[in-house]
Amino acid sequence: MASSRPSTAILFYLVRGGGNGFGRSASAIESTRGNTYSARSSSPHPKRFEGAGSISGYLATAEPRGSSRGESVNKGSLRPEFGLGASLLLFLVQEREYDFEMLTLKAVVATVICCGGLVLAQTTQATESYAVYSVLIPQIQTLPQTKFLIAAKTVPYADTKVRFAVEPENAVSSEEFDGRLSSGTPTERTEALKHKPCTVIPEAERMAYLSAMRDYRRKNEVSISLEPRFQLPHPYEVVTAGELDRDGKMELAGANGAIGIYELSAVGFSSDMTIAIVYVGLDCPRCGRWALHILKKTSGKWYEVAEGCNWLS
Repeated sequence: MASSRPSTAILFYLVRGGGNGFGRSASAIESTRGNTYSARSSSPHPKRFEGAGSISGYLATAEPRGSSRGESVNKGSLRPEFGLGASLLLFLVQEREYDFEMLTLKAVVATVICCGGLVLAQTTQATESYAVYSVLIPQIQTLPQTKFLIAAKTVPYADTKVRFAVEPENAVSSEEFDGRLSSGTPTERTEALKHKPCTVIPEAERMAYLSAMRDYRRKNEVSISLEPRFQLPHPYEVVTAGELDRDGKMELAGANGAIGIYELSAVGFSSDMTIAIVYVGLDCPRCGRWALHILKKTSGKWYEVAEGCNWLS
């Protein structure tokens, strides 16, 4: 069978699955392997999984034509920092001739791995988002409630940034802010409190907070639909209320036995999934409350640790 090298463009599309984030999602898998692999067979069509005992190990078992059994092949382009998909692409286009069917198989397997990692990450974040919502909604208002109404669409950042700004580029640490209060004049302290950021971050957790703030901004560029996945102490209903004015919302809430309608942003998470930032508002007559909330995950559960820019009506 004649051998040929598929074009870089086709390989790139197959390996990366047509998207930008697939390769990175598998970097944890790839990082368990070194950069040097022992060639295990002179055949370009290995029939079984070898190496790391996983699909990622299988991807390293094919050899360039002409390599001999036991020869050490240095695949310097299989670099963890590039992610599995991108590393495989570099490996394929830089090595000697490979059988086209084997190249295609590798690309498909890499795509499955990378797509699977992305889907798993998205599923985890969605599950954690509803866990965060379910912690906050019951404690927003202490008035007796027998039913919760929740707006079906999240509130985009463009609608909240004036009063509830999240600005990682202008982040202020709690130590810095406390210093302003302790060393300033009465006028300076008043001004500092008046312009206190909604998110004041502990210096020891700066990187986690900054990554959560960036994630919050990214996810809230647009409004997304919410699903009935809340775990609340009373019945709830996800309702379409975006086109209603305040009177319309109150009428809808009253007709459904609720005191008001909760509006939520998408949840921003730190890269290690231990810090969460979310906007929650409750629009109701004489009991409205809007704020930015910061939660921390401890022993598998989310707990609120700070509330910023709280606004009451």
